[in-house]
Amino acid sequence: EATVACSCGAGNAAVVTAKGECFVWGGQGSQGQGAMASWFPKQVSPLSGRRVLSVSCGPYHGVLVTSEPRGNLYSWGDNFLGKLGLGEGVRSAAEPTRVEGGGMGRRTARHAACGTWHTAAAVALEPTSRSSSPGQQQGGEGAENTAEGSLFVWGQDERGCLGLG
Repeated sequence: EATVACSCGAGNAAVVTAKGECFVWGGQGSQGQGAMASWFPKQVSPLSGRRVLSVSCGPYHGVLVTSEPRGNLYSWGDNFLGKLGLGEGVRSAAEPTRVEGGGMGRRTARHAACGTWHTAAAVALEPTSRSSSPGQQQGGEGAENTAEGSLFVWGQDERGCLGLG
């Protein structure tokens, strides 16, 4: 089957097929298949039935974007410094887990990328009127948001890699 996207981390790799299936392999804990390392490509089974559009591998974590209209960003691996976007109380995620924080569960991710200790997601934003929903990151509390898209970042801001100033 044709490969339409791929990514490599320090000890792991992933591909997305034309059918929207994601296969991962490599180092323990960073391949989205539980705690066991796999030296051969294995389909990311928790996502069965969801079409995967893109994947990114970091050295200790991964993210993928599905075709769902909202809440379509998933992460897995080590959550050191919050790089999974799953909250500070989560130590790790053995399988892809939907990223809900910062309003991501209501947003549509277009692309995501992993760094060593951080993650970024290009997110489509719909024009909205004033909103004071908790956790709104873009535009701030009660601000109008008419941007076509934005960048969400999380994890360690070493040397300004999150672009937060």
